[in-house]
Amino acid sequence: MGITYPENPDLHPSEVWWKNLATTTNAAILNAKGDATSGDALQQVLIDGLAVEVAASYKYRGELPDATDFNTLAGRAWEGIWSVVGTARVNTMINSPVTGVPGYVLRIEVAPGSSGSVTIHTVIPYGSSFGFHTRSTNNLAGTNWVAWKKLAFTSDITDWNKGIVPNNSDFFTLDPGWYQVEKHADAETMTNAPVPLAGHLEVLRSPSGVKALRYTTYGGTQAVYLATTGSVTNGTMQPWWNITGGLSEPEQVGPYQREALIKAFRDRRAYCIGTGWLPAYGLRFDHGLKNFIELLLPILIKYGMPWSQVVNSRNIDRAENGGYTWANLQQKAIDHGGEMGNHGAAHADALTRSSLFDQIVTGKAELEGHMQRLPVEWWAPPGLSDGYMGAAPFNTLEQHYGTYAGRLIMANHAGISGYVPGAYRPLPQNLPIATTHITMDKAATSTMNSIFNTVAGYSEPTAVQLMLHPNLVGEIDPKDGKPYMTLAEFEVVIASLAERRDAGELVMLTSTGLLVADHREERGNNLLRNPTFTGSASEWFATGWARADDGGGTGRMETTGSTQLSQTFNLYRREYFKGGTRDLNLEVKATAGATVTLSVVHGTELNTTKTVTVPPGSNWVPVHMPFTIPLDLPDTNVTVGIQGNGSPLQVRKCYLSTI
Repeated sequence: MGITYPENPDLHPSEVWWKNLATTTNAAILNAKGDATSGDALQQVLIDGLAVEVAASYKYRGELPDATDFNTLAGRAWEGIWSVVGTARVNTMINSPVTGVPGYVLRIEVAPGSSGSVTIHTVIPYGSSFGFHTRSTNNLAGTNWVAWKKLAFTSDITDWNKGIVPNNSDFFTLDPGWYQVEKHADAETMTNAPVPLAGHLEVLRSPSGVKALRYTTYGGTQAVYLATTGSVTNGTMQPWWNITGGLSEPEQVGPYQREALIKAFRDRRAYCIGTGWLPAYGLRFDHGLKNFIELLLPILIKYGMPWSQVVNSRNIDRAENGGYTWANLQQKAIDHGGEMGNHGAAHADALTRSSLFDQIVTGKAELEGHMQRLPVEWWAPPGLSDGYMGAAPFNTLEQHYGTYAGRLIMANHAGISGYVPGAYRPLPQNLPIATTHITMDKAATSTMNSIFNTVAGYSEPTAVQLMLHPNLVGEIDPKDGKPYMTLAEFEVVIASLAERRDAGELVMLTSTGLLVADHREERGNNLLRNPTFTGSASEWFATGWARADDGGGTGRMETTGSTQLSQTFNLYRREYFKGGTRDLNLEVKATAGATVTLSVVHGTELNTTKTVTVPPGSNWVPVHMPFTIPLDLPDTNVTVGIQGNGSPLQVRKCYLSTI
């Protein structure tokens, strides 16, 4: 027997009705109608049964008395259909949703419950004010009511159906409404879609500005995703949640994702960076772009020092950054040997999983979007005494592998700094987790030299990360009245490092280079052929230069002119080196003094130069020019040049090394 279900859910029969039907045979039903053979008779029995059920559940109870308080109409005693007729009587009602109408019908339903019941009111006015107003109690006792809501009709929301989402749209910028993505190929063009699958999108926005998106995918991969803004004051969209299967958390694939990130990280640096049994230092600067670019960077360039900046993706407009842009910072890094680290989206705590994802993962993605020519491979946490849902202060390994924040960090970064004790890191370094640094903010120059001397005295070489907040240079700490490091003191520290480097006592690397430093290897990967000018040195374009022998098969190049000594290299099928920081380093000698200009050039993508004054004398002088290979560097030839000013000049040991 086929059953025709009622189309109107308000007329859906009760559980009791269905039980009665299930225990009644077809023959008994048909015999009750006097026709045991007619299918029409059976259908009529079902219709009559529904009518009886409806009449029992929604019987007309009469007119409500004047001045009835709707809030008292709760419980099964009031269940049924009531009416209020006449505008005058309508206007006497208390806690009614409408006034001034010619009348309305009130339907009261009561949902059964084991310890009470929920009462539902529906008011339907007559005439031109026709519509549905509904509310319910929000507790089983039936004593508290939610606010009345008017249900909208299609005619009220003609603009709600927005149709097909155009390709290349950003889900997070769409106006409120219903949208459809017809094909998976279309979904793949979208920005901020939760998955590259066709589906139905609903965009909602409250009067206060809170935005919510719900995306339902089609076909065999059906799922529902939800995304919202952070709050009324935080308009940033939070990560998508798969509400049919939970948040697709990176920690679920974290070990595999991290493995891939580490592979790319090591490839960019040719697996490890040799220090030749010397200690290694790195310089890290935390935001404060105004002082960094205007005051500190010129000193770093002067002494040929690589550097690392950790920045927040949403704080570029802060006063400490002095109006500098992401484009400014990116170009400085390419030209002068810098790299970027993720410092969290806003240098703030995060108290929920979604806000942690926003600070860590979204913050990194935003940095990569701001500076698309540079990789962001390294995490340096904001200084927090606690927070990040148990991960701060980031001073134990357990706070990383044992917390959601820590697992997010490890799943999305190959390099990870922190505050685990042990500022003097033993070499070789194998991408350690949460290694700490030495803060220079208030350090005296004597303190820094003491550190350098201590490290130099160790029988086994170590790696040391130095950190400075540029915005504090030259300031006074208002809390204790003590001065921060001055600009002059900063230059003394950098000059001391450079002097020790040039004397062969230490090497300078980037912060990420420290993480793979290996004292057992002589130096980092070199991109130049025949750096010691052995044999005929035919790998070099040397018009106006002559080779001289230094003994042992190595040689030097000499000139008294101003033509360029050059060599080209390319990264064809070696794309993995792109994004890495390199140091063009060589030794020069000018008995009468000279200037030498170093350059690494490829069209507009890479054009970095440095002119160095070589003092007169018979000693070889080390020269360094760090730069960073942009990710978008073409695979065609890059020219490395060395050019004098016409004074006698000698050059030897010319390398383009990973740092």
